[in-house]
Amino acid sequence: MIFERTVTTVSEVIDNFLRRKGLRNENSAWSLGESPLGEIGVFANRDIACGEEVFRDYPVIDGPRIKPTDFLFCVVCCKHNDAQLCAKKCGLPVCSNVCYQKHQSECELIRNKRGNVDEIDRELFQNLTPLRCLSLGDDDRAVIAQLKHHKGSKHGIEVDKLKDIGLCFEEKEEDYIRLVCCVMDANAFEVLIETDVKEANFRGLYPLAGLVNHSCVPNLTHAFDQNKVMMVRASVPIRKGQELFHSYVRLIWSTPTRQFNLAKTKHFTCKCPRCLDPTEFGTYMSGILCKKCRGNVLPQNPLTIKSNWVCEDCGTEVAKQEVANLICALGSVLRSFDDEDLETMLKFLHLKLARLVHANHEIAVDLKYRIVWIIGHHEKYKLRDIESQLLDLKSRICEELLNLMENLKLGDNKMKGLLSYEMFISLKEKYRRSTLSKTNFPDKSITQQAEKYFKEACSILREEVNFPNVVSI
Repeated sequence: MIFERTVTTVSEVIDNFLRRKGLRNENSAWSLGESPLGEIGVFANRDIACGEEVFRDYPVIDGPRIKPTDFLFCVVCCKHNDAQLCAKKCGLPVCSNVCYQKHQSECELIRNKRGNVDEIDRELFQNLTPLRCLSLGDDDRAVIAQLKHHKGSKHGIEVDKLKDIGLCFEEKEEDYIRLVCCVMDANAFEVLIETDVKEANFRGLYPLAGLVNHSCVPNLTHAFDQNKVMMVRASVPIRKGQELFHSYVRLIWSTPTRQFNLAKTKHFTCKCPRCLDPTEFGTYMSGILCKKCRGNVLPQNPLTIKSNWVCEDCGTEVAKQEVANLICALGSVLRSFDDEDLETMLKFLHLKLARLVHANHEIAVDLKYRIVWIIGHHEKYKLRDIESQLLDLKSRICEELLNLMENLKLGDNKMKGLLSYEMFISLKEKYRRSTLSKTNFPDKSITQQAEKYFKEACSILREEVNFPNVVSI
């Protein structure tokens, strides 16, 4: 089924899809239009307040997205407990009779393609998502036909893996699965939902959200409920007529890393305000320190990984390969740390990194963010057991990272919400300790700060299904 891809036709298909899912709001805050980026985009059709819901979306197709170390889960309900080989031996894990009834058509499809197997097939599980497109009806296929897709040999490898484990496809089926792979590579979202014992990691093709273009200064944030519904909210105030943006990459990556990732996976160069500014709004997230004057060395052209680097203070030039070698070496050290190596991490942060890169460099930020979660959550570093110095360190790093978020103009994103919550529990523990002190009166100013961060975290994370059920001080 082929449609001409225009704003009108795409709007009709998306509207029809959302109505079928019960998610179309007739008074919605968005509409589709021609983007200056050369694609169809999503725009605000009225002023939208920070934190206001913009739209809800549902996957037209979804399935497991796992890493080699992840656990298998039921392909119907995503729960980990009791997931066993399907009774008819299609090779997929299913957890109950109810799920098995919902799984029957998929089971029959797989067995018709290769027959029965005697154990759970991890390769089938990992590459199940695009295979599910063969069960889509015409309306859902029309949705996929209106979404942009990538081209090239790097996309569609799931089909080859499915064929390697014995599944046989007709030519038209194989062509369609490859097309869906390319559409998903361009538009799919990684989804984490809390289940019985562990988060289920899968990817879903959300049609409306997939039409939202990218910016490294996004104005949207999103969360998922237990039913896989995506809830999209404004992370900053948005004016009528402004285009809506997601970030396709991690917010705390530096410009060279973001550009490399976008070029490799999405095949475009981002030219947003953050990417065009070598200093990234004065944060210096890619800055290394000059060997001669200790000034900040930055890329001459931040939009290309081939650019040479120059110290903005003394003008010393540094070859791009020298920078790449340094970052590669530091990244290797960072990846070598175990969560129990807190003391080693702190020495690396304060002694090694401080001599080589800016305090906001992405490697330093990545390490700081990891330290925040170790202090207070790791078995060796529970909040009630750690020394005051570590508690103060956790608070200080949280504050540094929150200031970085603000300077990057990232608004009320999930990372800000999580950091605000970590700041709250740190202050809550400080207040508890002050109430136990026999020499000092409880510091009431701590309660005021804690309340501020608590409200901020609740406001941002209220839609997150695994947000802790806690109360303020």
